[in-house]
Amino acid sequence: MTILEHWFEEVWNKRNVDAIDKLWVPEKIVHGLPATHGGNVETKAAFKTFHTNFCSAFPNLRIHVEDTVTEGDKTVARVVVTGTHTGHGLRIAPTGKPVRFAGICMALVKDGHVVESWNSFDFLSMYDQLA
Repeated sequence: MTILEHWFEEVWNKRNVDAIDKLWVPEKIVHGLPATHGGNVETKAAFKTFHTNFCSAFPNLRIHVEDTVTEGDKTVARVVVTGTHTGHGLRIAPTGKPVRFAGICMALVKDGHVVESWNSFDFLSMYDQLA
């Protein structure tokens, strides 16, 4: 199992908040992850807020890792995100609608930890499905 598969399984699918503290290094740099209420996720605290809001909005959220590729110190995961928007946590009221959207995350790994990540999730598609 790659570090990204472990991250998505523990943090997102199992909702293991303690895993965030174990896997997040203080010097981690995050790119391309918008906060659910504006700005960008740049710190562990901001990520925890993002995680709480997203899991609240989609209580049955699942992230399915479709593919991973590792070359040297970088790992890439292609994922599909599914869930039903039944809770609060986004900028819009719960719609009860299901979503399915794609994402890609690339991680720079050092000493078994992600020290930098680049994220591209199709949040526009997600919001279109909720309209």
